[in-house]
Amino acid sequence: MRKKWGLAMMSALIAVASVGCNGTKAGDGGESGVAADGKLSFTMSMATSGNKHAERSKDVNTNTDIQLTMFPFKDFDSKMTLMLASSDILDVVQIVGGATSRGMSGSVEAGVFMPLDDLLKEHAPNLMKSVPEAAWQETSVDGNIYGIPAWLSNPSRRALFVRTDLLEKIGLQPPKTVDEFLEVMRAMKKEGVEFPYQMRENFKYADTILGAFDVLPSQIELQNGEVVPKFFDVENMTTALETYKMMYDEGMIPKDFATLTSSDYGKNIESGKSGMWSENAQALADYRSKTTIDISIIPDIMIRMKPIEVFKALSNESRLEILQWLKEPEQYFTPHEGIDMREIGVCVSQVTEKLNMTQSTASQYLSILHRAGLIKTERLGKFTYYKRDEEVIREIGEYLKQEI
Repeated sequence: MRKKWGLAMMSALIAVASVGCNGTKAGDGGESGVAADGKLSFTMSMATSGNKHAERSKDVNTNTDIQLTMFPFKDFDSKMTLMLASSDILDVVQIVGGATSRGMSGSVEAGVFMPLDDLLKEHAPNLMKSVPEAAWQETSVDGNIYGIPAWLSNPSRRALFVRTDLLEKIGLQPPKTVDEFLEVMRAMKKEGVEFPYQMRENFKYADTILGAFDVLPSQIELQNGEVVPKFFDVENMTTALETYKMMYDEGMIPKDFATLTSSDYGKNIESGKSGMWSENAQALADYRSKTTIDISIIPDIMIRMKPIEVFKALSNESRLEILQWLKEPEQYFTPHEGIDMREIGVCVSQVTEKLNMTQSTASQYLSILHRAGLIKTERLGKFTYYKRDEEVIREIGEYLKQEI
C-alpha cells in the first residue's frame, strides 16, 4: 500500500495541499522523498493567482530540492482535475478554495491526501493557536485537517498605497485613522497634488473608508439568527458615504471618479497625479517598476475612532476587568439560558452580577466599550449579548507595538 505524506495550505482564496509517499513518487513509481545528498525533495504545483510575471513564467526549477509547477489561475480547476486523474500526482499541490473544492475532484474524500493533525500538533502548535478554528474547518474533512490555512489577520488583502515623498514634504506620518487620513489628503491638496486620493468607477477598491466603518459590501454578520450584509448598517454606511462626499466636495478625489476606468486610474497614479490609492498589496512591485516615485503601503485597515477613545474606555478599572473577563467568560460568569458564552457572549445581567453594581452602571460600561469598538453585540430574543472584538483588540495591540 502506498504510504502518504504531506503539507497543505489554504484560505478562502488560495490553499496548498500535499500528497506523496516515502521513497516512491505518487502515481509513477519514480523516486522522490530523499535526494542523493540526504535532503528532503519534493515536487509542488502552485496557482499563479493572476500574477502577470508568474503567468508568463515556465515551470520553476529552483536548483534546490523543490521543483515548482505553475498552474494558470484561469485554468486552475481544469489543470488540477487533469493532474489528479493522471498517474503523475505531485507531492504538494496548491488549491483554490477548500479541501472539497471542485479542483480537488473528491481526492481528499478518496483518501489521496494525508491528515496532518498529528504533524501540526507536534511541529506547529503555535500556528494552530494563531489561526482561527473557522479557517481550519475549511481545510478539514470528517474532522481531520488536510490543509494549513493561508490565513490573514487583516480582513483585506488590499492596502493603502501612500507616496512617501509627499508624506515627507507635508511632514506627516502614514494615516492610521479616518481623521488622520483626511488630514493627510488636505495637506497634499495644499501642496498642489491633483488627486490626494485616487478613486475609480463602481467604488472599486473603496475598502479604506468602507472598511473603517465596518460596512464592506463583501462581508456579512449574524444578527438575531439571520445572516445580514454589513452594509445594511444604516448609521455606519451613511457616515462612510458622507465621508466620501466630503472628500468629493473638497476636491480630494477626481470629480469623474464614478466613470474613471481601470486604465485611466493607473495612468493618474503612474503620472504622479495621485497621492494615495487603494489596491491589492501585490501591485506595489509593479508600480515601483513603472515609476520613479517612492511608494509605501500600509494595511487597508483604519481605526474608526481615535486611539485615545480606546484608551479612555480602558482607563476605568471595572471596564478593563469586563474586557478581561470576556476573554474567558465561562470562568467568570454564571451561565445564562444555555447560551454559549464564548461564541455568543454575555448579557447585561451577567455583567451586573459579576461587577456587583447596578444594572444601569453595567450597561453604561458595556456601551462605552462598544462605542470604542472593543466589544460587539448580538441580539437574541429579548436579550443583547456582548463579546470581545478580537480583531479590533489585535489592531490596538499592533498600534501600540508600532507607534508607542
